[in-house]
Amino acid sequence: MGNKIRKCRKSHILLFSLFFILLILLSLSSFVFAKEYSNPSAAVYYNLNSDGTIDVVEWITYVVDCQDSDCFYEIFYFFPKDLKIINPTGYCQEVNCNFRTSITDNTYELILRKEDGFKSGIYCCL
Repeated sequence: MGNKIRKCRKSHILLFSLFFILLILLSLSSFVFAKEYSNPSAAVYYNLNSDGTIDVVEWITYVVDCQDSDCFYEIFYFFPKDLKIINPTGYCQEVNCNFRTSITDNTYELILRKEDGFKSGIYCCL
């Protein structure tokens, strides 16, 4: 009987150890593959026209932190669909990126896309 209890305790200790190691590995993997960005600065310039329209220029700086294999490929700007935007443009300073627009049910999206990804670094977008 004592032999069975020892085997049972050993298997419980082994299972607990495996679970603990697996938990540590999973928590490290989410840390290693984390990606994030921040907007440390933004500037908005506008001109009110005599016809009531407004010319708006937004200069936004992004700081991107990610692993090379898991980066952002697109940066989105969301606006309500009711907001009338005419002739939108966009570009990235000192890097190659593409600009496009998209309209969904409720939003108007301005999208900057970098085919090889916005890797860790600082990006200025207009």
